[in-house]
Amino acid sequence: MTPVPDDAFTKFDASLPFAKTDIKKFFEYLHKALIVDKTSNQLTVKDFKEAFDAPEWQAAFADKNGVLNKVLQHSVFKDPDMKEDEIRPTFLSEFALLTCTGSPEDKAISLYHLLQDGGLRKHNNISANDKDFKPIFSRLCALATY
Repeated sequence: MTPVPDDAFTKFDASLPFAKTDIKKFFEYLHKALIVDKTSNQLTVKDFKEAFDAPEWQAAFADKNGVLNKVLQHSVFKDPDMKEDEIRPTFLSEFALLTCTGSPEDKAISLYHLLQDGGLRKHNNISANDKDFKPIFSRLCALATY
């Protein structure tokens, strides 16, 4: 096992349930939340809480003033016109790519799915000029520096 650096950023990441969730499981939860909400453009914190029903998520949600609830309210997960309790699933998925556990292959497949609707089932290739590449890559870089 690789030693974990003992710095504030690593401790912060480790305190969130993302760090205890495999990327494939994260997308299962997210899919469940989107089915409840019936939209792919936004979901509410309530939808998110109901779908992410694992104990580590529920424990983090239980503290109304806790780190997870504060993180989910951050503007990085919203479009400018969204309400306080709304989250953009794509933005949340990008954060999950950086913070969830999972193999490099699983994370690459998840990223591919974000870039190409339908993922590998519908698309064998992706263009370097894909319309989603620049905004997603820019947000991933921004998230990595928050």
